[in-house]
Amino acid sequence: MRRQLLALLLPLLLLVGCRTLLPPPPPKIAWGYTREHPLPMPSVLTSVEYIDRLRNLDGSTPQWRRVGAEHIPVPIDPEPCGHQTRLDRFRAWLGMERTPGTILDRYELHTPHGTITLWVNPYAGHYPDEPPQNFILAP
Repeated sequence: MRRQLLALLLPLLLLVGCRTLLPPPPPKIAWGYTREHPLPMPSVLTSVEYIDRLRNLDGSTPQWRRVGAEHIPVPIDPEPCGHQTRLDRFRAWLGMERTPGTILDRYELHTPHGTITLWVNPYAGHYPDEPPQNFILAP
């Protein structure tokens, strides 16, 4: 029975293709471009170093400035990679809930395509997995 079913489905998959039968992948989140999805950083100092290492896709260095810090009253969900900061683990050990809200730093980057605002969470406790969209990271 299984062989007959496979014999019928295999030509269909070859003609139609497997991708049309699968649901589309979820859209990729542009980390850093919104307050809801800031770039995670281990500290304020490493945030500045990271922003300084960002390059445009053509390799040029964008001019940037730190606009300031902003308190976001709604707690930000943990990053999708599942990292838990030391502070989160310590609070859980004490039986405390996560502090409501967080503080985000806002940076303006002047690129050949215009001014871009990047949001950074300098208290996340870890680095992002990749640079923000439309940027590369210098060594």
